[in-house]
Amino acid sequence: RCGLVEQDHLGVQRKGGCHVQQLLLALRKQARGAVQPALQSEDTGNFRDALAAGYSALAGEREGRVVAYGVLMLGPGEAQLLNLSVVPDARRAGLGRTLLDRFLREAVRLGAGHVFLEVRVGNAPAIALYEHAGFARVARRAAYYPPDAAGMREDALVMRRDVGVPGPHGI
Repeated sequence: RCGLVEQDHLGVQRKGGCHVQQLLLALRKQARGAVQPALQSEDTGNFRDALAAGYSALAGEREGRVVAYGVLMLGPGEAQLLNLSVVPDARRAGLGRTLLDRFLREAVRLGAGHVFLEVRVGNAPAIALYEHAGFARVARRAAYYPPDAAGMREDALVMRRDVGVPGPHGI
């Protein structure tokens, strides 16, 4: 069950749980390390496993190029946004907001009461997007992310949104 549904003016497309290799190849080929956080070799297995397990995955495409993607994992009564990334040259055009809105709707449709996510403390634009969408900071994970080239590990903010309560955009 893999196909494209609801391509809109932003080029958001839904990918099913199959053709995982095709989506991974497209992401690697198109992002060339530009997606933040990019799919690193250690992340590729986790991403492939998430898609193969049937988690909700969305990819945003413009002019035949994958410029954004995300993965949502559902559990009993809650969901976790595992990833939401947009390449730099496609940011500030509403694509991240659109993907996030679609994931929130999917979480509600499937019965989640809450959505959680983790975001790098230094990613101010993403934090602003999530707070604007009604997410609240609930915890901080020290040295959560793998070390960068300088050997520094960045903290993660844990954020939560109750999806039983409409957010600023009615979702």
